[in-house]
Amino acid sequence: MTDLVSNLEAAGLSVNSLGDRLLVSEFGGRILALLPDGETNLLWINPNTFRRESVSEWRSRKGWSNLGGERAWISPEIDTNVPDPGRFAESYAVPAQIDPGSYTLRREKDGLALSLEFSLRWLRTGQTVGLSLERIIRPAVMPSFSVQEGLSFAGYSLVSRLSALTPLGAARPAVWSLIQTPGGGTVIAKVRPGAQPVSFINAAKWSIADRVIQTQARTETSFKWSLRASQCAGRFMYFEPLADGRAGLVVRDFPVTEDADYSDCPCHTPHDTGHMCQVYVDDGALGGFAELEFHAPSLRHGVRQTNETHCSTWGFIGPAEAIRNLSEELTR
Repeated sequence: MTDLVSNLEAAGLSVNSLGDRLLVSEFGGRILALLPDGETNLLWINPNTFRRESVSEWRSRKGWSNLGGERAWISPEIDTNVPDPGRFAESYAVPAQIDPGSYTLRREKDGLALSLEFSLRWLRTGQTVGLSLERIIRPAVMPSFSVQEGLSFAGYSLVSRLSALTPLGAARPAVWSLIQTPGGGTVIAKVRPGAQPVSFINAAKWSIADRVIQTQARTETSFKWSLRASQCAGRFMYFEPLADGRAGLVVRDFPVTEDADYSDCPCHTPHDTGHMCQVYVDDGALGGFAELEFHAPSLRHGVRQTNETHCSTWGFIGPAEAIRNLSEELTR
């Protein structure tokens, strides 16, 4: 961890450690590192982050600061990031008030809290909505599932709380949590019987067997697939072979409420709401990473002004066979 902290700080990015296995950046509101063995980061960090001029540029310009790690955006995407759904890629723009935003960080007794207040223009209605987002990060204890002895471990719990500060009108904002992992591995997701992903971006690729979806994070064309809440089983994993013959595994458990109000939808079919968990694989144009994404239930006028969601993330490193066995056990 010491070398990673030194390299980030040398590039002008201040980071905060949480124990000796987690790094958090106030700039961008990111969890930047999950280091089960204290050295190997299972999250993807944009290589440009280590260039001083990149951090300076990100701080001074508007638009997306793709640092990597875990971040929070606001969904549905069609209302926040896509002003012209007919020209998805050409018009795509991340509001600067979301990312990098103007986060404040405070230390709590057992963790760190990232807070952000902002106003956001809802693209389909033109309405401006005021929102407050708080994300509380705490080191996680060993998970409830059994883990073979000898594996390196680190984890964190995350509480995300979104509140409306102004009348919502027709807006249905929700917390959209995204983890970026290095490309080259395999995304594994538990699903319910009959699940069939929907392609959100390009022709997505996956395989399904025994209520498990697998997607290779290696592609020449970026793509994204999505599942509705009724199809999700609440667990994502990412299996990553490491250069030294070991392997890493990221496990994210998140809550699923089938009858909750999930507002995300494909931009090409905006009335197809209810989408909750998604996988994006980048072709290298943005850095060659994979993303594990899930959405919280949305706020809604007259129904819900505040929503709080809890999730847990663990990282494991060890012999490749032991890590693969763990991933298989967690999909049974």
